[in-house]
Amino acid sequence: MSRPSLGLLLGAITLASLAAAWFIALAPIINSFIVMTPSAWTEADLVRHLYHFRLVQPEWVSAPPDFLRWTQAEATTRLIVVSLVWLASGAFVVRRYINAEAGN
Repeated sequence: MSRPSLGLLLGAITLASLAAAWFIALAPIINSFIVMTPSAWTEADLVRHLYHFRLVQPEWVSAPPDFLRWTQAEATTRLIVVSLVWLASGAFVVRRYINAEAGN
């Protein structure tokens, strides 16, 4: 069976990273934060309740915690992580492809 072309592999990595960016990185911005919550909750409590996995803690962004600033910081951080994973996986695939070509 022949190997897939480099363009096909890079295209698959790019599509996977775009899907990750849409569903993981942009989730704090896309999701609605209007939910039924106790009135005593702060915006930081709301963030902790809605998003169990956070790269940026609400207290790190501003004091007192501001939900809109947190969503911008969290989405930016997640997009940076997705971009770094995309670059690393693309470099890995290109390196393996070039090494395989040199070996033949």
